Amino acid sequence: MIAGKTYGRVEKGGNEEEAERFKKALKDFMSIGFVLWDAFPIPLFKWIDFQGHVKFMNRTFKYIDCVLQSWLDEHVMKRERVDFVDGNEEDFIDVMLSMMSNEDFVDGYSRKTTIKATALSMVLVASDTTAIHLNWVMAALLNHRDAMKKVQDELDTNVG
Repeated sequence: MIAGKTYGRVEKGGNEEEAERFKKALKDFMSIGFVLWDAFPIPLFKWIDFQGHVKFMNRTFKYIDCVLQSWLDEHVMKRERVDFVDGNEEDFIDVMLSMMSNEDFVDGYSRKTTIKATALSMVLVASDTTAIHLNWVMAALLNHRDAMKKVQDELDTNVG
């Protein structure tokens, strides 16, 4: 859907090794957020990587960026190889390439950076569970009382 790739199951001709490495990189990416870093209490030591978390994070991000770049390169090559007609987009990256020209810069970022960042955001959002999203929605509603009141009124009206 995003890049025309399937990593959940291996198809004939699919790259099982790439799929496993990408799934591991996403798992590592998710685990980075749960790491308690020693440098937080004492900012003076933030440049020292005592437990190797920064090295781990950089390696994970570098691999994910390589995968996203390969997706983008495949789509660009496909568009150059075939007489590609706008409207024949197969997935999200094709749509983004059709919408943005090579000269487009969004907030100072190039087309490839914008497409890779958007694709990564979509992959990460898709990997979160509904429960996590509901927690964020509830936290946002608690911080915005007027929106919470509207939601309560709508629930009372429609649900009872």
